[in-house]
Amino acid sequence: MISVPVLMIGRSGSRGVPGKNSMCILGRPLITYPIMAARESKETGDIFLSTDDEELKRIASSYNAYIIDRHPSLCTDTALVEDVIVDGHAEMTRRLGTFDIFVLLFCNNATITPGIIDRGIAALVEDEALDSAVSVSPYNEFSPVRAKRIDENGILQSM
Repeated sequence: MISVPVLMIGRSGSRGVPGKNSMCILGRPLITYPIMAARESKETGDIFLSTDDEELKRIASSYNAYIIDRHPSLCTDTALVEDVIVDGHAEMTRRLGTFDIFVLLFCNNATITPGIIDRGIAALVEDEALDSAVSVSPYNEFSPVRAKRIDENGILQSM
């Protein structure tokens, strides 16, 4: 069994749904659902949260997650998720050393499960040609960037 670190990302300042990551959903702050999924996964290890939000830091710390204080330049509406991931990965590497796989979770994903996480990790371990595994769901808005198909091997491909 391998131990795969988890990088969770979420920031304050959402304009669409202010406070969404700590909003109470079915009696729990939204951030707790992906944290619980990561903790219950058979394959994951340390959980890191990259954020500027003090409430998210408090909640994640209560689940023994490590906090990455996100630089203000990565907390704007124009900051790229890719830059947040690179920054979080660098901090996890500084603290843990090298690792081949990590799990990326968004704080506002209440539907992620330990099984989904474990199946994604298993797919990456079993097929070294894969560089990532993602969960998908039907989306009722067409965009060529989002257009994907699942091939005969169960691999998600761009259209």
